[in-house]
Amino acid sequence: MIKKWFKNIGPGTLVAAAFIGPGTVTICTIAGVNFGFNLLWAMLLSVIATVVLQEMAARLGVISQKGLSEVIREEIKIPFVKHFVTLLILGAIVVGNAAYEAGNISGGILGLETIFGRSLLNMGSKLLNY
Repeated sequence: MIKKWFKNIGPGTLVAAAFIGPGTVTICTIAGVNFGFNLLWAMLLSVIATVVLQEMAARLGVISQKGLSEVIREEIKIPFVKHFVTLLILGAIVVGNAAYEAGNISGGILGLETIFGRSLLNMGSKLLNY
């Protein structure tokens, strides 16, 4: 029975496990407590933007059989514009990943503070300063 259940899960579970970390849970909980339903518009906007962007990326891949970098390299002929677009995309990836990891680290720290208390973490940081 368990084997049959695992066969029907699909890739959604892996994606959720990769993107929902301690930072996501902590920040969403804090935002829910502080703002209630006032930020529901942001959730709706982000879901719509995600669906549109994923659909465009899927169409690009299916129709051209190429990735985004290959299409940029072939379609943009002006070297300055090509380098600018490449740097813009690379910068967005770096900033997005840094923000994501910072959220996970801060969520992990908040979770550890909840379990062990602030005094244990302060003691650990004092040991690192010596």
